[in-house]
Amino acid sequence: MSNKRVLVVEDESIVAKSIQSSLKSLGYTVPAVVSSGEEAVHKAEETRPDLVLMDIVLKGRMDGIKAAREIYNRLNIPIVYLTAYSDDKTIERAKLTEPFGYVLKPFEIREIRSAIEIALHKHRVQNNLRQKESWLSTTLEKVSDGVLVVDNKGLIRYLNPRAEFILGYRREDAVGKSYGPIFRGLYERTNNRIKNLIEKILAGDEHFGTQNRIVLEAGQGSKNPIYLDIVPLRNEAGKNTGVAFLFQGIKEMEYSREKSERPRLATFGYKKQGDTLISLLVATASDLVREGIREMLEPEENMRILAEASNQGEIIPMLIQRKPDVSIIDTAIPGLDIHGILGSITEKGIGTRVLLLLRTLDERFILDSISMGVKGCLSNSSDRTQFLQAITEVKRNRIWVEVEVMTKILSRLIQTKKGKSKLLSPYLTKREEDLARLVAMGYSNKRISNVLMISEKTVKSHLRNIFKKLGIDSRFQLALKYPQSTSKHT
Repeated sequence: MSNKRVLVVEDESIVAKSIQSSLKSLGYTVPAVVSSGEEAVHKAEETRPDLVLMDIVLKGRMDGIKAAREIYNRLNIPIVYLTAYSDDKTIERAKLTEPFGYVLKPFEIREIRSAIEIALHKHRVQNNLRQKESWLSTTLEKVSDGVLVVDNKGLIRYLNPRAEFILGYRREDAVGKSYGPIFRGLYERTNNRIKNLIEKILAGDEHFGTQNRIVLEAGQGSKNPIYLDIVPLRNEAGKNTGVAFLFQGIKEMEYSREKSERPRLATFGYKKQGDTLISLLVATASDLVREGIREMLEPEENMRILAEASNQGEIIPMLIQRKPDVSIIDTAIPGLDIHGILGSITEKGIGTRVLLLLRTLDERFILDSISMGVKGCLSNSSDRTQFLQAITEVKRNRIWVEVEVMTKILSRLIQTKKGKSKLLSPYLTKREEDLARLVAMGYSNKRISNVLMISEKTVKSHLRNIFKKLGIDSRFQLALKYPQSTSKHT
């Protein structure tokens, strides 16, 4: 039995001692037993337990539900309620604090043990999911491509900083708006305006390949040429939920060249006189891959291979000895433990930035690698342009991923357990979610202010923000619409 620490909050002393004794017999540590909500919050901050067993009905101004809300929101400690009350009103109040379980009095030892172990497991899984979503979001924020996500109604749901720069719109001004007036583009070859593009792609009437040259129209008649990829996004059921626009600007000097010629990367800004030399390590067991990378890099005056490795054992010593700026590591090296290598790089303070050459697009492997510090991912179909761009962006400490990998990241971000879109849903804060849920349950502003311990004026302010984000103007519409995005709490 793991020695997990459980804080007990119970105002009946005999029951509290019985619970404490039972927990110790099961192998748990009980850092404290308290009898009030205020004490519970204080002891949770002081002892940082793994879980709190919380009686709902406590003496004093702060009952168990209020104490649980404070503890979970401030400390992210899972709560399991102990209660003799199972009426709908109490349960509904308790559900707003997102508890990890209930144990009804009177209870047996095995019921407490099951509730605690299930709660600890759920909390561990939830934390891992949140961490992974944070990694994914960070990846989108740092990639060198502009990323614009549009839902199947044509409304913008996300754009990263690079997209903000290229389009000239701040995220808060663009999200929730139709993409048409913001992403105004012309086909370069025909100069025809792009119309109903998303609708055609989702309907299968338009096939958009990779690296399309588009001209974006900006303010005061200015034009910004870009390379554009458009990727349909689907949920777990295979249903289209929207599309992702992935784009990067083309330098004006390149735009004036022959339009039918696809440029070499070095000609539009990635290789300039005076650029710092980029030193590289190439690690692969394949002579063919090694020779191919050499040939790609040979014409580049600002890139040089300092070292080569053919097996895992050579990589770390080479990194320590030669100190390359960028390390290209082939994941097909026999017996390669890339996560072990990444751990060693971090532990030893090696300053290289890792660019993986993937042989298969394994989503979990990619996400874990990025979370551990990988800066870029190439595939076995990457061409010379992509190799050079990846090396340059990774050297600048930016994340670089191909369209196929980006699609996996975006698709993963928009999934939830029941197939709802997280990224494509209007973003509400935790407090706004709580308030919207109470409105959907029929609570008045006064009652909401009492439950959430905020003023009625604050309630009204939150409602205005919620209505704006969801594109509605009444409590009735909120009651109809919001439960669709809150199923995880029911």
